[in-house]
Amino acid sequence: MPTPTRLFDILPYRKATVPERPVFVSQNEGSWRRWYVDELIEQANLVSYALMAQGVRRGDKVAILSRSCPEWNICDIAVMQIGAIVVPFYCKDQPGSCSEHLEKVDVSYLFIETQTKARRARLQCSQMTAIKNVCYFNGTDPDDDDCVCSLASLLEMGRQHVDEAALEARKQQVDPLDCANIIFTSGTTGDPKPVMLSHVGMMSNFVPVQNPMLLQFSRMLSVLSLSNISERLMNYMYQYLGYEIYYPTSYFTALEALREIKPHVMNLAPKFVERAYDGIYRYGNQLQGKAKKRYYKAVHFALDYDAKRHSLLYRLKKRRYDRLVFSEIRRLYGGELKMITSSGSMLQPRLVRFFSCLDIAVFEGYGLVEASAIVAATASPTRPNASTVGFPMPGMEVRVLPENNEIVCRSAHMMLGYYGQDAETQQAIDADGWLHTGDTGVMEADGQLRFTGRTKIIFKTADGRWVNPEIIEEKFKESPFVLDMMVVGEGQKHLAAVILPDFDFLKEWQERHGIVCQGHKAMLADSRTQERYRRVVDKYNQQLDERERIDRYVIFDDVWSVNNGCLTPNLRIKRKIIEQRCKSEIMNLFVE
Repeated sequence: MPTPTRLFDILPYRKATVPERPVFVSQNEGSWRRWYVDELIEQANLVSYALMAQGVRRGDKVAILSRSCPEWNICDIAVMQIGAIVVPFYCKDQPGSCSEHLEKVDVSYLFIETQTKARRARLQCSQMTAIKNVCYFNGTDPDDDDCVCSLASLLEMGRQHVDEAALEARKQQVDPLDCANIIFTSGTTGDPKPVMLSHVGMMSNFVPVQNPMLLQFSRMLSVLSLSNISERLMNYMYQYLGYEIYYPTSYFTALEALREIKPHVMNLAPKFVERAYDGIYRYGNQLQGKAKKRYYKAVHFALDYDAKRHSLLYRLKKRRYDRLVFSEIRRLYGGELKMITSSGSMLQPRLVRFFSCLDIAVFEGYGLVEASAIVAATASPTRPNASTVGFPMPGMEVRVLPENNEIVCRSAHMMLGYYGQDAETQQAIDADGWLHTGDTGVMEADGQLRFTGRTKIIFKTADGRWVNPEIIEEKFKESPFVLDMMVVGEGQKHLAAVILPDFDFLKEWQERHGIVCQGHKAMLADSRTQERYRRVVDKYNQQLDERERIDRYVIFDDVWSVNNGCLTPNLRIKRKIIEQRCKSEIMNLFVE
């Protein structure tokens, strides 16, 4: 079987190489359903026939707004193999909230998860976009709207319009260099931009990669949205490699089902890695006496783990902790988890050391949508420098500009451009083909890249100091008391911060100390809690350069979430939104 060159070629390749193993395993009301490659190919073809019968043409834009599931993949393949373009959206987006983006890229067809959302989409988008048809995955057809249908009826329409010759002709017209997807950037520092990515650009992230470790495993648990470029690429790669990909109904059911699934691999955004560690840390609070003391000694040993230390005493200590503590932590994740991949933002080096000590390899990457995702990635579970994000990908040139430390990269597989935004495209990619990432970094002597921050969020204080807030924020988030944080102080005489507590951990801490409070405001108003946070700030200030220390702070009693627009789907903070949301609190931090 030839190596696939277009994304919809992956399933036929899978059929020729690993036909006996299910491609997807999806959760529905507690049970798991297996989807094999023949069924997936058949259903994708039926959806293609139906779309062609409904007039979907080559180059038309088709949006998918749903949680990750096999149906998502079926429609994804069906759209691309007729030459249309997939526009994915985060599953918790509401049709009305993303109608501007739907209109911006001229979406004419929408796949959505439920009938309720489909009806809402027709009402909210009918006057603002060119959407002609809406199809939903779950439920039966409504009686009052010819433009809204279920996936079941779409499959039936496909059976009535089978035209293998026409479908094959459509496939043959699709060039690997054609646009396959339009994916919006996260919008952490500005308005999201629609990025056009080709088939070959996306496949360049995994087809050339030959990592023997990946071939040892077969089960991947998917917890991120397929609108996430990293999860999307991992999804394609693991189909290509012959894995079984498990889709739980939600992140929380995934945590409950870990022991049943026993995954080998998980792809997690850095914030999810942090929350996984936080859960492990809090698990120790259930223990008592010597067991609890031993547990936290083991945790701190793992946070400072140095794989290069080979003394007999050090190895015996690790082996003892592994038998008494780490083996139990691994059982929490099913007992067979061997690898975590993470990309999207900075991952604390201590977490790389922690999971490596648990014999769970952490493969970290750096990339952005405009580069067709991955720019650099770690190639080995042996991480002599946990602060790097690895070597440039095959075919990718990477430089760090000496004048401002900006990372620039160049390859044959960059984005095709921002859809409908030629001026912005020319601003992002210079005349020599270098993509200006807007991120800063350092190229280490051994050729590995170290990501240090984003140029758009670096600011200057009143005395001319340049400040990278992410470095400060990541340091403070090492505390279990701090769930998230935003450093401010542009043009000001000192630095300040808005701190978002981890209220789950804080509640446990207060209960252990006999503090009884109802509600977030009351929890933060307690004098002992305020003193504890003062000590947290003092502790981490001492670990920073004097110019990076926080002079004032406010502990915020609200929640930052994807639903209220404060976080991206990867759980990265949207600074402009939070600045507006906390405007009065931030202003008070700089009142003399």
